Formats: sequence, structure tokens, C-alpha cells
Amino acid sequence: MKRTVLILLGLFFISVLHAEDDGGTRSPFSLGAGSRDLALAGAAGAYCQPAAAMYWNASRLASAQQYSLTAFRTRLFDDDVSYQYFGLAVPTLDYGAFGLGVFYLGINNIEGRDDANLLEDSFSDSRTAVYLSYARYISKYAVGLSLYMEHHKLADYSASTSPGLNLSLSRRFDFADKKVSSLDMFFNGRNLIRAGYKLVDETAKYPVGFETGLSLGIKTFSQMNQQLLLSVSLEKYDFVDPRIAAGLEYSIDNMLHLRGGIRRDHPAAGLGLEYKGFAFDYALVERDLGTLHMFTLSTRFGSTISARRENREKNREQEFQSLMNQRMNNRNESLIQQLVDNGRVLFDEGKLSEAKTNFDRALFLARSSGQDTLTIAGLAGETTDKLNEIMRLKRYNTYVDSANIAFDGGDYLSAKYFAGLALNEIGNAQEALEIKFAAADSLQTRYSRDERIQRELLAADSLLSYGKLDEAQLLLDQLYKEAPENSAVILARKKSAFERWKALVLRLYDAGSYSRALEAVDSAAAIFPGHKWCQLERDRIKKNLAEVRQSIKAAEPAPVVRLTPEMQREVAALYANGQDSFKQGRLAEAISHWERVEYLSPDYLSVRQYLVNAYKFVGVDLYGQNKLADAIDTWRKAAALDPENPEIIDYINRTEAEIAKLQELSYEAR
Repeated sequence: MKRTVLILLGLFFISVLHAEDDGGTRSPFSLGAGSRDLALAGAAGAYCQPAAAMYWNASRLASAQQYSLTAFRTRLFDDDVSYQYFGLAVPTLDYGAFGLGVFYLGINNIEGRDDANLLEDSFSDSRTAVYLSYARYISKYAVGLSLYMEHHKLADYSASTSPGLNLSLSRRFDFADKKVSSLDMFFNGRNLIRAGYKLVDETAKYPVGFETGLSLGIKTFSQMNQQLLLSVSLEKYDFVDPRIAAGLEYSIDNMLHLRGGIRRDHPAAGLGLEYKGFAFDYALVERDLGTLHMFTLSTRFGSTISARRENREKNREQEFQSLMNQRMNNRNESLIQQLVDNGRVLFDEGKLSEAKTNFDRALFLARSSGQDTLTIAGLAGETTDKLNEIMRLKRYNTYVDSANIAFDGGDYLSAKYFAGLALNEIGNAQEALEIKFAAADSLQTRYSRDERIQRELLAADSLLSYGKLDEAQLLLDQLYKEAPENSAVILARKKSAFERWKALVLRLYDAGSYSRALEAVDSAAAIFPGHKWCQLERDRIKKNLAEVRQSIKAAEPAPVVRLTPEMQREVAALYANGQDSFKQGRLAEAISHWERVEYLSPDYLSVRQYLVNAYKFVGVDLYGQNKLADAIDTWRKAAALDPENPEIIDYINRTEAEIAKLQELSYEAR
């Protein structure tokens, strides 16, 4: 039995010391893993596959875009010894990438003999190594580490190493050059924490080693997506001279890969086929162990890290957009409720005109934001009906009083006119009818028909000169019914119609509604072709409209230049600060940050939409406070960013019309 133990210990040392001039105790797994990497003579550490990076260069895990699996197999010593590797790379969005690599080296059915050289049961000899790796980017560098342990089982004997540690660092450079696409560099420290076996009374530890190298990507025929990858590495272990390895990979359309390399005096070659995330790689490697045939199956699955980050950013943007819209809608609902409450109070106090203004604004905002308008519309309609009734009675009484005064003063024409206005308000009012008939009888006895028409034409002209266009039009319409053939009446009605168009054009122009003013003056010109005033006013409006469009164009952001990395970081920080300010309720501060982002990088994520929404609701807030001009100015900022937004255009047009109506009422009051 003692002889058997000595044989087993001898086999153990042979497996540990298998490589000549390797500095003593090298791991039996120092052959490496992966047909691709071994076909390149192990020189592609800077650009090794992520699922094999646990052994070659753990920092390469950080570049993994998808989950990846690889299974590698070869046989040593004329198919007697099985050499296998399984690798798994798991990238995460925020916590770097994790990797698991498992090596297996073993032989079965070894003939066993006792001290008398008699046959005994066969036994097996196996070695297993487990690598646990982690990598992530720190600034522009990828940093990785691998913690590993090995276990050796020989017949009934077994032993495990203490943990060992490899540490690696790499950096990638991408180029816009038409020929050179990329440069990858790496540095790897092996056995920085030295793993070792406890052998009877002695401990055998693996030597410390260092490896560095680079891989250079060179484009050949871009139309066929062909590329050369040139890789070189240099390694140095304790007590061993430095060794250089070089490899070359030629790829066609990222589907067919032809490889070759040399390490010391040992050549290697291989090929790879890749399609839709699945890959098969073969390598023919010449080593001290003889010629080795190696096979690897690999696959990648799952969404890429870039796509997952993009989706996460998209989801975050959608969540923030939802939050923004919700807060803005809540503010809008609050403003609508405030307007409704104010309108109710004013209605109860009898201030119907002011109540109607509040209800109309609440109704407009509710319709714009898609809210239920039934209750608000009912309140607005009730207020409008009551206000119209009061105003109608007020106008009737005013007209009747004016008719009585004129009649008592002998001005029968004016008495008849005011009585007619009163009848327009209340058609069957007895008092107004009596005044009208009495005035008509008096006029009939005083003037002939032609004299009365001339007198009423003079009255209509006087009303036109004082800007009372509706009253003049009503009087002229009555005259036209009585004398439709009278040329003076026809001419006066034409003059009245022109004055009404003229007043409409000027009112729209003063309100800043240049487009609508231009439409009105064109309509007037169609009715009164060749009129000089129409031509002059059209020229004036077009000039102002051009100035407005030029000012909007001048306000547009200047062409964006390519941002430096520092400016990109500033833009990202401003964008995030704007979101934080909005979440904390500081809307003005958020707008300030986003305006800066829009100036520096107009296409940055959703900043333009954020500004449009923010301007829209700031304008709504100003509108609710009766600051109509300020609201329009704010909405015009939104329109400059989103000219086709129908909601913004509706806000501006509606408020401009309201301003014009208020100016008209103010003028009538004077």
C-alpha cells in the first residue's frame, strides 16, 4: 500500500509541474479556455470573449452586453484526459457584471495495483477550478477581479487550494478613422493572492504573474463589413523569462472568423461561425502536450445592456412625463375649481358680468384639459341668461327713456329711432309701440317722405361719425325697407358696411391678432374692390406680421454645436436638476434649468416637451389670475418650441379674442 501512495503523490506532482520552465507550480488550467482565445495563442486578453474573461482578463466582463454562455472541450494525451470549461457572464445595469467559470481536468479508469503489483479496482484523477469574477467601469476604465479555488481528487485522496486572486484593468479607445476602428489595452495581475496546496508538511503556491497586451481593430472592406483584429500580449511569471504571444483574427460580416496565432514556438489556428447569437469555434493548438483539437459552443441571449438602459431611461421619462402631467392637471383642476367658486360668489352677490367671466374661463380650461364640463356649462348658461335678461331690460328702459325725452322735445325722428331700438329688445312692448306710432304720425304731418328720409340719413351719418355703428346700421336698414330704390340710402348703407369692416380690422390689429386682421381686410377688399384704405391697411398688417414672425424666428435657439464631454455632463446635470426642482414644486426653477438645456442641446431627451408643458400651464395659471397679456406671452414661448400644437394655438386665439372683446366693451363704455 505504501508503494501505491507514493505513485499517487508522484502523479499529483506531475500534474502540478506539467509545464517546463514555468517557474515552478503553475495551475494545470493555465492552458486557458475558449477555442477563439486559444486559436489566437492566448494573445487576445484585451478583447477576449466575456464568458471566458474569468480566466483571461476579468475586466472584459464589464463590456458584456448580453447574458452569455460558453462550453469548451478538448482532450489531452491522445484522448485520455478530458479538459473542459463552462463560463457564464451576467451583466447588470447598475452593479457591473458577474461571471462564473468552471474548469474540469480528469481521467478515469486508471489501473490500480497494490504493493505486490497485483491488480486492484481502477480509480480516477480529476481537477476542478471555480472562478468567481466581477467587473465594472470606473470612469473610462474597466476594472475586474477573479477569485478562484481548485480542488484535486485522486482515488480516495483529495485536497483544495487556498483562495487565489487575479486583478485586471483595461481601457478601450474608439476611433472615427476609416481604417482603424478601435484599440483595447489591458493589464492583468495573476495570483496576487497566491493560491496553493498543502502537501504533507509543505505548501506549494502558484507563482505571481503579470500580463499586458493590446488588440487593434482594422477595417478592410467596409462594404462587406470585414475587419482584422491584431492582438499582442506579454506575460511574466516569477523565475521565468517574459513570453510574447501574437494573434490575428479576420472577420467577415461578423459571421465567419478565421484565426491564427503563435506563442513561443507553438502555432495555433482556428475558425468560428456565428449566427443570431449562437457561435461555434474550433481551434488547432500545438503545445508541449501535442496537437490539441478544441471545440467551443457559445450563445448570447437577453436584451443588450444598451437596450435595457435605453428602455429604463424611456420608462423613467414616461414616469416623469406622467408625474408632470398629473401635477399640471391637478393644478389645472384646482384653478378651474377656484374660478367656479369665485363665479358662484359673484353670482350670489349679483355681479353677473364678473361671474360670467369666471365661468367662461373655467369652461374653456375644462374643455382644454378634457374634464367634465356639464356643471360648469350649466352655471355659465344660467349666468348668461340672467345677465342677458337684465341687460336687455336695462337697454329697453334706456331706449324708452331716450324716446320719451326726444318726443317731448319735438325730435320725432329720434323718438321713433329709440322706440325702434326698444322694440328690438322687447318686441311687443306697448309703451315703445305707442311712442313709435306717435312719432311716426307726428313726422308724417311735419315732413314729406323725402324730407324725412334725408333727415334720417343725416342722423345715420352722425351716428357713424360717433362710432355708433350698430345703431346707424339699424336706422339705415329701416330706411332701406321703406325706400330700397333711394340711391342715397343705398350709398349710406354701403358706407356703414365699410365702417363696420374697418372697425373690425382695427380692433383685431390693436389686439395683436394680425393674421385674423389680414383675413378681415381681405374680405373688406373683396366687397369694396380698389378701396385705397384696404390696400394701405393690408400693407401695414403684413409688415407687422412679418416683424412678429421674424422675432419668433430670431428667438429660436441657435444651431447646436457638438458638445464637449464637460458640456454633456453639464446638460445632464441641468436636466436632472430640472426634474428634481419640478418634483419639489419649484416650477420656475425647473423651467430655468430646462431652458438652459434647450439652449445647449435642443434635442436632449424630452426637455422640449417639458418646456412646452411647463409654459402651457404657467400660462394657464396667469390666465386664471386675469393676466391675459402675460399668459399669451408665455404661451408664445411654447408655440415657438411646438408651432403645430393645437392646444397652445387654441389658448392664444381664445385669449386674444377675449382681450379684443374687453377692449370693445371698454370702448362702448366710454
